[in-house]
Amino acid sequence: MQSLGAPLDTQFRIRNFSPITQVLKIAMHSPTKRSAFSLVEMLVVISIIGIIGAFAVPAVKGMLKGSGLNTGANMLSDEIALARQHALTKSRIVEFRFYRFADPETPGETVASPTSWQFRAFQFFEISDSGDILPAGKFKRLPDGIVMNKGYIGSNTATYKDTTLSSLLGDELIANAANPSNPEKSRAVLSAKLLPKDPELPRGVKKNYDYVYFRFMPDGTTSLAPNGSGTTATAGGKWFVTLHHITDKTETPGLNPTQLAPANFVTWMIDPVSGTSKLLRRGLK
Repeated sequence: MQSLGAPLDTQFRIRNFSPITQVLKIAMHSPTKRSAFSLVEMLVVISIIGIIGAFAVPAVKGMLKGSGLNTGANMLSDEIALARQHALTKSRIVEFRFYRFADPETPGETVASPTSWQFRAFQFFEISDSGDILPAGKFKRLPDGIVMNKGYIGSNTATYKDTTLSSLLGDELIANAANPSNPEKSRAVLSAKLLPKDPELPRGVKKNYDYVYFRFMPDGTTSLAPNGSGTTATAGGKWFVTLHHITDKTETPGLNPTQLAPANFVTWMIDPVSGTSKLLRRGLK
């Protein structure tokens, strides 16, 4: 009986020469080859990665510091604008405080040494008709590593008045040191002079702080002197605060240091008469 379909020899040729069969034959009879990096190639790749990292890491650090600095400056500017707006809309006196305290995570800062403290937070309060000071804004802390420059670094006020980075903060601390019994006059309140109604600050600070303040009047003007003091940096009504990273160098070495502009900083300035303020920025390095 004759079988149906193609002849046997034709079927054999089809099976033998089909693409799948050829691939299987090659796979079965070809020796297995495994590719890998040589030691020299790996060392070259590691060297290239190291070189790229050496250039990239400082740039990334600078970007992160710059981002924190801009965030902190905007926080301060926005909160002060909000305090002024509160004074206008509520027709109340508003007190704006700059808090100074120690950060346990920062080397060299301790609660027991107020001179090591840094200005790193702020908050505003409403003054009621009875004279009570009521919190009107939230406690705001600058991003980690960002501080408001103290302004005053030594006993030489003649040097200080020309080189200070924060006239509002440094001026007030000088006045308070000269007149510690009258914090109301100097607008600087030491921790020893805190009142029972003064709030405890979060993140473990509690009442281990002091502060400098100024006030917005109901018409939006400020309590700051229009002409400042003739012997300090506020002469001519120049009231300002400079923000920078805490690791940036801000003074010259020696027994009589003078202040230096840090590599990156933002300065906040306020007009003592109108109460309006602005930020001055420099290009990041």
